[in-house]
Amino acid sequence: GSYSWASVTGGASTNVKIKVKDAGAATNDVSDAVFIIASSATPSITSTSPTSGQRFSPGDAIPIGWDTANLSGFIKIEFSRNGGGTYETIYPSANYNASNLTYTAGGPASSSCQFKFTSQNDATETAVSASFRIGGTYLGVQ
Repeated sequence: GSYSWASVTGGASTNVKIKVKDAGAATNDVSDAVFIIASSATPSITSTSPTSGQRFSPGDAIPIGWDTANLSGFIKIEFSRNGGGTYETIYPSANYNASNLTYTAGGPASSSCQFKFTSQNDATETAVSASFRIGGTYLGVQ
């Protein structure tokens, strides 16, 4: 036989089994393999820092910030100097809720640096930071 649940309570899990029990007897059976119950909430990643136009000098510790919703596991963090044309991995497995990492700015100078955040559980869940600047000439107004 079969049975369809309209909804499942208790949230998402990656280690689920079903136990079937005869209501009139002590006979029961448990599923042979585990399965996953996925969350119905949409996962997301949002970049929070650096913000657009921020400027850093070589040697500065650049704060890397992000928020997640309905996400677990690890996030890959990459860095680009060319507006996302190419990326280098700087944190291959950051905890999804860490959000307190830094990257030490180095050369060469660029005005189109970005961080990219990708969920390791779902590579379609990504976020890209606003563009920021490392090095270069700054004109001050007095």
